[in-house]
Amino acid sequence: MKAIIETNTLFKRNLLLSIRSMETLLSGILTPAILMILFVYVFGGAMNVGDTSYVDFVVPGVLVQCIAQSASSVGVTVTEDLKSGMVNG
Repeated sequence: MKAIIETNTLFKRNLLLSIRSMETLLSGILTPAILMILFVYVFGGAMNVGDTSYVDFVVPGVLVQCIAQSASSVGVTVTEDLKSGMVNG
């Protein structure tokens, strides 16, 4: 039960930090949109994938990239929390 409370506290704290940092918020929202537009509409016409849609190939890659970007952002935040003494290591 203690882990759930601590996780909830850190989640709320990181959510507030993300809202205050417009750069982080915009990069998290705009990066997937820009990648989808770029790879589907700009490069999509150059790819021949047969009967299936090119979007079926692009979406998993964009999702994996967004998950990796989020994981690295969380790692940086946890490291900053460890250095500042908010969390015991």
